[in-house]
Amino acid sequence: MRLAALARGLALSALGTAGAGLAHPVVLEARQEGAVTQLRVVAISARADDLDYRLTVKGMSQVEQHGRVPSGAARLTLCEIRIPTASDWTARLRVSGRDVAYELARTSDPASR
Repeated sequence: MRLAALARGLALSALGTAGAGLAHPVVLEARQEGAVTQLRVVAISARADDLDYRLTVKGMSQVEQHGRVPSGAARLTLCEIRIPTASDWTARLRVSGRDVAYELARTSDPASR
């Protein structure tokens, strides 16, 4: 029970740190390009081997993408979603593997990018 509570606390503490997530082997990047916001799931470390990811984006509609990080992915875009900048949206990235589990979040609120 104590380990589960600790893991949940670590996952919650990761919320809102998507841009600063250099310690995380897989990150969620958001970049506004005019009328479109581009969300990317990126493996940034060779430590990303054997990890599963699931990206859920809710806004005008809901989109979910998931997959597994390929071996040796030092810097690799795993998926990319474009959404209208004018709409409200929330994105959650869940990453899990043998030794790691965390969640990162972004929203249409400019302070979260």
